[in-house]
Amino acid sequence: MNLLSKIPLSSLPRRLLAHTPRRVLKLQAAVLLLSLFLSLLLFLSDGLQSSILPGGFLSRGKHGSGGEDFSLEVLGLSGKGPIPVKVHVSASRYTKEEAEQVFAGILSEIEGQLTKTTESLDAVKTDLFLPRNFPKLGVKANWNFVPVLNSLGEENGYEEGEGERESPGRRSAEKRLAELEYIRKYRDLISSDGRVHNEILSEGEEVHGYLELRMSTEIAGESGQNSAAPLRWHSEPARFYVCILPRERSELEKLEKALSDRLLEEDRSSLTKGRFRLPDSIEGHKLHFREKRDQSYLLLPLLGLFSAVLLYLRESLRLRERAKKRELSLLLDYSDLVSKLLLYLGAGLSLRNAFEKISEHYEALPREGPGEERALSGELRTMLLQLKSNVSESEAYRSFARRISLKPYARLIALIEQKRRNGSRNLREALKLEMEDAFECRKNTAKRLGEEASTKLLLPLLLQLGIILLLILFPAMSALSGL
Repeated sequence: MNLLSKIPLSSLPRRLLAHTPRRVLKLQAAVLLLSLFLSLLLFLSDGLQSSILPGGFLSRGKHGSGGEDFSLEVLGLSGKGPIPVKVHVSASRYTKEEAEQVFAGILSEIEGQLTKTTESLDAVKTDLFLPRNFPKLGVKANWNFVPVLNSLGEENGYEEGEGERESPGRRSAEKRLAELEYIRKYRDLISSDGRVHNEILSEGEEVHGYLELRMSTEIAGESGQNSAAPLRWHSEPARFYVCILPRERSELEKLEKALSDRLLEEDRSSLTKGRFRLPDSIEGHKLHFREKRDQSYLLLPLLGLFSAVLLYLRESLRLRERAKKRELSLLLDYSDLVSKLLLYLGAGLSLRNAFEKISEHYEALPREGPGEERALSGELRTMLLQLKSNVSESEAYRSFARRISLKPYARLIALIEQKRRNGSRNLREALKLEMEDAFECRKNTAKRLGEEASTKLLLPLLLQLGIILLLILFPAMSALSGL
């Protein structure tokens, strides 16, 4: 608080801009410009799209649209400015005469459109097209299938001269019962959406009946009635005669139908028994039944294979990440290695003793505080073990560079080998130059890590930008959709 009070208010925005990254400033400017552009676009679209037509008219919706509400402002009621008002405009409606004409027009065209194929209504085998709504005309349709029992006397054994003649009353009652049973059995043969369930019909069986169509629409009320209240006008029922035939089946479908009928018959005949006998043959085909097993066990090997692939990819990514982490650790420790090597050589230690001191320093780091072992510590330990096992210094140094396989370390070992062969008189001067390059490399590495960290922070910034855009676009789109 005291620090801010010492800063002049006039220089505060300039100081904030100076300490804000340019990337953030560009993003903020882009968001502001986008919000201004969307606001201008919404303003222009609101001015171009007007619901009020020239002359003070409002457009009325089409037949059956349900009407529309308009949010307007009225001027002139008071001197205090515009007053909001809502106006409801009902949809257009027919008169009774117009509705009957529309019904007649639909009936003149609908019969030829009921079948989806070239078949006629006298031999229906596939599904029908029964429209439930005519949106352009504002008419709704209701379909109903009514089976009709023809030749009732023949089907029930009432042919003339056969058997004892029954009284007319008894025959009439039996006829009504047979008709009711026939209607109950086949009334769902054609559903209201046009599906024909003729798979239940046997070979050679025919079902006669008619499709009943009733249409309705909203009409305007007569004079003296509330014209705004909806008034539904229905047409007289129109009937279309249909004859439904069994669906054409393949040989396999015929066998499946025969098996289904056989199983149904066996179920009915064995209701009083304790067991249900499965048929052993059907139309000359021997049958063998078995329980259907759950096939989900086949998914387990696929799941195991998928898991194995994921584990391989996970291990590959982990090794790659570990190698990247090791390389980064070696690059960051390189400048420290060169500076310590220069320090110990300046103190009079030999090159081998200098590496031993540096190794002791890295060995002591994990004991002094929490943290993992440095990658350079293990490589130095391996190099010193090679030197103790009577491996030549030249070979130990080259092996050290090969294991690390990084250019700075290879350059350092090449420099050491060159000075060892030509004399170590100018080794310290060469190491000073190498130390400057090593610190420059460390600075570039740290800069690169900072850039990667800032790149990772772009995701939260993009999420914030998306939220801001949603906050701007949602009201705009809501206003546009309400026009």
